Amino acid sequence: MSLNSIKTLTILALGILTQSCATITMSKRQNVDIVTHEMSPKISINDYVVSNSSDSVRVSLFRGGIQSLSLDYGKDYLPIHSDIVTSGSRSGIFYLTQIPNILTLGVGWGVDSWSNRGYRYKAKYILDQHPVHIPVRDSSLKFIQLERMLYADSAVLPIEVNGFYHHDLDYAMDRAQRKHNNGNGESASEKYLKESLLEVRSKKSNLSSPPNEELVKILMNGGFVDSSAVFKDYSNTLYIETTLLRNQKFELALSKRNPLQDDYVNKRLMIEWRIKNIYGEILDTIITSSYSSSLRKNYSYDGKEKFNGVTKDRNRMDSDAIVKGYMAVYESESFQDLLKINVTPPQKSPTTIALPLRPVQNGADAMSATVIVRTKKGHGSGFSVSEDGYVITNYHVISGTNPQKPMDITIIDNSGATWPARFIKASKDHDLALLKIDKVFESSFVLPDSPNAKLLDKVVAIGTPMSESLSQSFSSGTVSGFRSAGIYEMLQLSMAVNSGNSGGPLLTEDGSLIGVVTGKLVGNNVEGIGFAIPAYRIAEYMDIVFK
Repeated sequence: MSLNSIKTLTILALGILTQSCATITMSKRQNVDIVTHEMSPKISINDYVVSNSSDSVRVSLFRGGIQSLSLDYGKDYLPIHSDIVTSGSRSGIFYLTQIPNILTLGVGWGVDSWSNRGYRYKAKYILDQHPVHIPVRDSSLKFIQLERMLYADSAVLPIEVNGFYHHDLDYAMDRAQRKHNNGNGESASEKYLKESLLEVRSKKSNLSSPPNEELVKILMNGGFVDSSAVFKDYSNTLYIETTLLRNQKFELALSKRNPLQDDYVNKRLMIEWRIKNIYGEILDTIITSSYSSSLRKNYSYDGKEKFNGVTKDRNRMDSDAIVKGYMAVYESESFQDLLKINVTPPQKSPTTIALPLRPVQNGADAMSATVIVRTKKGHGSGFSVSEDGYVITNYHVISGTNPQKPMDITIIDNSGATWPARFIKASKDHDLALLKIDKVFESSFVLPDSPNAKLLDKVVAIGTPMSESLSQSFSSGTVSGFRSAGIYEMLQLSMAVNSGNSGGPLLTEDGSLIGVVTGKLVGNNVEGIGFAIPAYRIAEYMDIVFK
């Protein structure tokens, strides 16, 4: 063998031995300083707590990819989520280690370029963003009751959108969305979505909603959840119904060349927020589109893959986007107006009604003066207070989704005849409504002008429980207590009360009207507890004058 051949083989041997130096010699980890706001939060990386209370901390991170950073300032503040991302550039040491790769015509470069070890983080991450205090309720604001999230058919399954990372994450996701929308044909995920919707619709009621636990926790910590209330209050509670309209999952790769690097995973949820009162009337509708914080895909702080972490991460992203959507709603001017308790007393507008000429005297009279109140959502009960067709019922029996106008109402009298009813007025604060039909009643109930119910009185309710086929049914029980809460004054009843009884009369054994049946307690191990509005309060609450 010639000397030149020996030299060539020696150089090749050295090149082979020293190729991929970056992969072999460079450290897997890099020290990074994290500096936060002076309030000393708990700092977590990929859900691993690295500091329980500190303004700054030094951590040793695996090179390459994304680290999900969370700052927890306690229950009174919203958590801050951020990311630690490698720069696209290599360290200087990486390029020095590539010199031996020249000897192998770049074979080692191919190995090193796929390695995460050549990428670097910034040496210091400064997160001086001020934490946001959670909204706190005071006595001038209403309580909030959050209802279970519903799904639009198009949001049952997430639509996956793929793209590449950009230093501006919003830009990167918008660019990926445009590419997704302009692609030729439909994506596999959209095709799967369409094929699955028919099956999903049949199972829709069994779907678990995106996690609202974080939002519920924020509402509770802010004092917006009234967990002690027995009586639902029109004047001091808002109800929020949420519907998920669009559900998108973004996966953004850090590198086009290196599939071994981690991906950004992010969610964008489009949510419809319906603000309602106690009767289900829609006061406002707000639509938000909010991104979650980004997460590193399936890896923990110590570099080990989290095989069971996918669901947890998805729930966290959903929860984060929901909270951000709620904050946008909360800060809107229209919601702030609805949230304020109205302290202005309603304007008086008396309604004059003729006194009953043929007051109820017995059970037969009581049945003839009691009616069924039917709407498209169901039925309740009511009773005549004047022979010329005035009927009292509960407002919740006739309310719809429009706060300015109840639903169409039909009255069915004791003979089975139907009558279209006109809505005259209501006291939403007290769940009462006055209707008018063009009928002459044989007898009517007289409203007492002073308290006439006594503890342990034997009482009878007349109404149409559950089904119209059970019209003019009698239920008996006793007055078991007198309750008040805010503007509410209630008779507590020990008797069976069903939904169709609402708005019907409550009588003593001698036939005197003492109340309007309005509802019952519902829950596990709760039976036979109903409530009625005292009859002597009806004229006052409704501003009715009898002449």
